[in-house]
Amino acid sequence: TLIALFVWIVSARYRFSVAVVGVVAFVFVCIAFGLFSFTYFGMQSDWHLYALFVGLYGASQLGARAIRDEKHAERVEFLLEGVVAKDVLKQLKYKPEVLQISPREQTMTVMFIDIEGFSLRTKDLLPFDMFSVLHSQIAHISEIVHENGGIVDRVLGDGLLCFFGFSFDQNRNAVRFDHAERALKCALAVQRAAVDLTSSGSGETKNLGTVLPLRVGLCSGQTYIGNLGTQRRLDFTVIGHTVNMAKRYEDACETFRVFMSESTYSSLLSSGALDRVAGVQFYKRFMSLKHHTKLVAGWECDPFPSDQNMYRLALARAQAVVDFEKASVSYRPKQMIRVVLNGEVKGHLVEIDDDQLVIEAQSYYCRKVFLVIELRSDSEDLNTQLVVSNLKNLQAQVVSGGVGNSGEFRHEMTLLHMSSEKRDVLRHLLLDSK
Repeated sequence: TLIALFVWIVSARYRFSVAVVGVVAFVFVCIAFGLFSFTYFGMQSDWHLYALFVGLYGASQLGARAIRDEKHAERVEFLLEGVVAKDVLKQLKYKPEVLQISPREQTMTVMFIDIEGFSLRTKDLLPFDMFSVLHSQIAHISEIVHENGGIVDRVLGDGLLCFFGFSFDQNRNAVRFDHAERALKCALAVQRAAVDLTSSGSGETKNLGTVLPLRVGLCSGQTYIGNLGTQRRLDFTVIGHTVNMAKRYEDACETFRVFMSESTYSSLLSSGALDRVAGVQFYKRFMSLKHHTKLVAGWECDPFPSDQNMYRLALARAQAVVDFEKASVSYRPKQMIRVVLNGEVKGHLVEIDDDQLVIEAQSYYCRKVFLVIELRSDSEDLNTQLVVSNLKNLQAQVVSGGVGNSGEFRHEMTLLHMSSEKRDVLRHLLLDSK
């Protein structure tokens, strides 16, 4: 009984490699003790039976443990497959104790990726085809995330929640300080792959007659990370204000762009990462958000400043697939009304109705972005009337955007901070002046 208890403790309580060595060593101890006692003291005992018992009982216990460990490893692999990179998954599979991480607060960069209008774009597809498109896209995005050291927290229907800055490598104290740079490079790779796929119409999207435009939002800051699951279910995730803001930046992001928080941009700037990321342009934007009394600043990243043709083609193709609801704007001004957006980008007024404007401009703006619009006319009389009526400069928020008939970017906007009387005056000046 004591021998069996000892073998069970060794085989069940210690690491598997230590347990194997312990059982083998105990077999040799039994044999050595029997030979020694018979040779020097003439004691006769069934030491060979003890050794055989230790060997067989130890082997059975180790075998059962190996089966249990393998099943547990398969369960860990099943739960984390697609969440982490394959090399990390291989390490975690046989070292599940690494997952027993106490909840902590940590600075990271959170990324939300969403397939814009997926339900509308796939409403005419069979369920099998719809899931085939979604599976292909998410698998490709996940691979890019893993290549850049990110973790796919969860799949949110037609989108993904990912985070950068955490490592399961205990030797590095589970912290990566280049998380903002990794997240930006990942976001750029994701959007460039999406534009290439959409503009060419290749792969799954061509076979199913649809395209999958993406929006990406980034936010850096303090998050709470830990396991929200139970003993029988692993749910390793991040929560906190940073996660919520990343989702809001994604909501405000336009198709094939990347929209990030000021904290993310500041981290990139201070680390010198902006100098290492080539072929992009950044624009500071202001947007209004629920529960925020002041405008919230962010930085819009254009991954295609040197390849606008491919970008416009992808955007036009994405819009051609489905008719999104447009604002009810129907009146065109009697003369050419030029506009200047935020004092730098030129464009022209296309349509106006009540509190809605349609403007075509040289740059593309995210939804929910706040803009200052300066109206300019070739008519000095109209310019004077706009100044006298205090309507020369307007404030508006972008509702939607796309590619206009002229090849410039078309934006539908809602006028802000304007009374109904002033809207009537503006509409009268722009529609009746010749």
